[in-house]
Amino acid sequence: MKIRNIFTAAALAVVIAAGSARAAEPAAPATLFEYPSVPDKLTKPAMRANFMVEHLWDKCDLEKTAVTDLAAFHNTFTDYLSFFALADKAVVEKSIKKYVERVAKNPTNLNLTVGMLHSDVLNLRSQYCSDEVYTMFADNIAAAKKVDKALKAKLQAQAAVLANSAVGATVADFPLRQSPAGAASLYGLTAGTTILFFNSDGCVDCSIYKVRLSASIAASSLIKEGHLRIVSVYGGDPAAVESKLATEPADWEVACIDTAAYDQRLRPAVYVLDSDKKITTKFVDIDSLLRAIESVAQANDK
Repeated sequence: MKIRNIFTAAALAVVIAAGSARAAEPAAPATLFEYPSVPDKLTKPAMRANFMVEHLWDKCDLEKTAVTDLAAFHNTFTDYLSFFALADKAVVEKSIKKYVERVAKNPTNLNLTVGMLHSDVLNLRSQYCSDEVYTMFADNIAAAKKVDKALKAKLQAQAAVLANSAVGATVADFPLRQSPAGAASLYGLTAGTTILFFNSDGCVDCSIYKVRLSASIAASSLIKEGHLRIVSVYGGDPAAVESKLATEPADWEVACIDTAAYDQRLRPAVYVLDSDKKITTKFVDIDSLLRAIESVAQANDK
């Protein structure tokens, strides 16, 4: 599973076989209920994780009893997520489907679950962050019969953004407002690498990132040679962008599009595309990007 391989103390204690020697662990935070005991015959961590993913919620009345202890629910839900890292994908998919079918019958517990998805699974700074897991929950909630249509639409829209912005996905073509390269749209740019820089009003880090990137001699050299293109992307009112065109770096492309379709959980939001406009990486920090650009420029000089 594409979830960070970090375990809570409770989860770690479970996936390590009972007979294994280990140091004393700190007391686990309070949970909603006592967790099921993994059979001793299941000695491999993956097997133990699979068991917990399949049976953790068996004795919890998700359908009829509204959760009142939010802290305990959070601890239990994040323990549940922790097991995903070692469990088989098919087991996780089946478990999430079963969990959603049950929790969808209780609006309070469903809303708590959605809250956890956004605070822990969608949050890039969370140890449980996983776009794949979020999408599994979103798809199952959207398929549930008794879930509010507005909530379904919200989750489906977020899942669509994740899919469209995933590494390996091809960015859809969009028109260019200004193009030193003479291209009418993104697909008209023929460079081997294209960088999308999403502008964000009031973001100081974004401004610093943009200044450093525009000041890169190596980047300017690659742009001049046709190996690199940088697109400064704006959202919002196209008319408002007109006053900003003159402030853009002279060798950068400029676009004004609906940026809601792109994943911008981390700002500055920067995507690197290959020649086919597929996303090779995103949310790259400025130091790493400048090192990569410098490396390519030096290789081209040889």
